[in-house]
Parts: sequence; C-alpha cells; structure tokens
Amino acid sequence: IVITGASTLPKDEVDQMVQEAEANATSDKDKREKVDIKNQSESLCYQAEKQLQEIADKIEANDKEKCEKLIQKLKSDISSDNFDGMKNSSKELQDTLMQIGQKVYSNQTTASTSPTTETPEKNKKDDDTIIDADFSEK
Repeated sequence: IVITGASTLPKDEVDQMVQEAEANATSDKDKREKVDIKNQSESLCYQAEKQLQEIADKIEANDKEKCEKLIQKLKSDISSDNFDGMKNSSKELQDTLMQIGQKVYSNQTTASTSPTTETPEKNKKDDDTIIDADFSEK
C-alpha cells in the first residue's frame, strides 16, 4: 500500500491510513470483483444482441429464441445484482453463442466448398487450338 503525500502528514495519520486500507482490502476486492462481473455481463449482452442481428438470417428460429431468452435472463440478473446468477447466465449464454457460431461457420464452409466439374486444363486458353469453321467470301 502506497500513501502519497506522506511527508506532509503526521506519521500516526499515515499509519492509520495504512491500517484502514489493509482492513478494507478484502471488501474492496469483493466490490471490484462484483463490478467486473457486472461489466462483463453487460458487455456480453450487448455483443450477443449485436451478433444475433448480424446472423439472424443464418440461424434457426429455435436457436435465436434460446439465445434471446438467455440474454433476458442475464439482463434480469444484472438488474437484480444477482452476481452468482450473472456468472451462470453468462457462461450459459457464451456456450450457446459458441454453438450457434459453429453451426453458422460449418454451414458457410459447406456451401463454399462445393466441388467444381471443370478441370483447370479446360479453363486454360490454348493459342494452338484448331477450330473447324465454314468460311465464305462475299
């Protein structure tokens, strides 16, 4: 613990400040953890809503509905300051988003890797190719 400006304070006040800081260290740590959990939960809600809007046409309706319910549950936990609920709801929402993302990604890779029927040799242009054609002069 660092006390700045200690040269202008009497030693007994500096010692008292250090003792108070040590005594409140655990409660400060708990408050910090709770604030971090709440901020992470709010951020996750925002990101999940944004992601759902971006991929709404690529996911199934039941997946979208499940995700929306989890977002509402997490928002409810945030508004009631239920920190254990926030942890659980955040984990569940993250897992669901990951599963949905995997489905979307696998659908995209399946669609983009369809086999082509032409070989690269047929796509090449040969200048030595002979073409039979009828020719007449006017």
